[in-house]
Amino acid sequence: MFTHSRLCLLGILLFCFSRIWAIDGVILVTSDPAYKDKWNYSQGGSTPQFSKSDTVYKDQPFSILLFLVNYATDSETEAAISFDIELKDPSYKTVYQQNNLPALKAKVKDPMQVLLGDASVWVSLNEEHALGRYLIKIRLHDWKDNSYQDLEQELVLQEYVYNPVFAEETQFLHWQQRYYQNPHPFMAIDAFIYFANSTLSRDETIYWPSMVFFREIFKANPFLLPHLAAQYPAQPSEARKHLLYLMRFAEYRDRQFFTSLAADEFAFYQSIIKRDLAQPKVPITSPRELEMLWYMFLATGSFDPIKRIASSLDYSSYGQGSYRGAEDPVVREMPSALREGIYQNTVLQLVTNCDEHPLVRDYCSFLLKYTEQSEAVKYELREILDH
Repeated sequence: MFTHSRLCLLGILLFCFSRIWAIDGVILVTSDPAYKDKWNYSQGGSTPQFSKSDTVYKDQPFSILLFLVNYATDSETEAAISFDIELKDPSYKTVYQQNNLPALKAKVKDPMQVLLGDASVWVSLNEEHALGRYLIKIRLHDWKDNSYQDLEQELVLQEYVYNPVFAEETQFLHWQQRYYQNPHPFMAIDAFIYFANSTLSRDETIYWPSMVFFREIFKANPFLLPHLAAQYPAQPSEARKHLLYLMRFAEYRDRQFFTSLAADEFAFYQSIIKRDLAQPKVPITSPRELEMLWYMFLATGSFDPIKRIASSLDYSSYGQGSYRGAEDPVVREMPSALREGIYQNTVLQLVTNCDEHPLVRDYCSFLLKYTEQSEAVKYELREILDH
């Protein structure tokens, strides 16, 4: 299975304090699509955390990140670091190499502050690459004192084998609610197969938000789709329809797969080919759009869905000489009961999720402190964060 461990940046800092004589750092391999958001928009008392990938599978993209500390600065407090990277396969043959990539060029207040390097390296190992243990080798070059540091990190490439994991509803729902914290895309295959065969797929209130959730994962990780298609023949007819829906929404276009469908299955696919899951708009005009944004957040951990959700806090000031909000004719023309319902749902969901998900609280705190918002939104965010 996909192996992860949580990485606390405090651990990096303590590690690096023990090597105070030169530039130092830590390599982190991750499949987390929102690592930049988690780093850039985490505020205050919480420490950014990322999922660490020790094992990856063929065709699975992953990012190689650099965390830096103890860099030299000049009289203007500017740091300048570059790095060379090399990826060695199990026979120690170089399969990827880049030189003189930018790691850090900026003014810094404290050279002992842990910083995420400017450049991340995106890699995917495919059929031509051997299975086994790979070695990532990085050489840091600190241009301000001309010092160097060599870093290494191992990574295992495995063949994906379908392995049923999900057996009951509580397990699935917990995984779905926490996926963004520790994203492991290959588990989404069995998660969707479980969902398609469960009673959850017959509940309209759960079905469409969950389809949004899975669409986000599979569109961001298209390498999953052939593996999902391989499980299609083993599914009962009703579950197959759900798989076809997802393949449509995730834009799977394997001609061989679709020409192999039975006549009635191909006819069903043709009937849904022009359907799509509507993207939530700004301004939000329905409770369904609000719910879709929450499931987009759960699938990605990204900042944008929370930013868009928080925008509907402005609805509280409509009809009261609002600031920015009342200038939007779309919202102004909405029925007042609908507008008030969206606003009340937004407040309730943000309060609940700020308590349950520290990342939501971080994002709301960032919105309040560092982004331009109407006075109504600022007031609501302060109330939510003080709850």
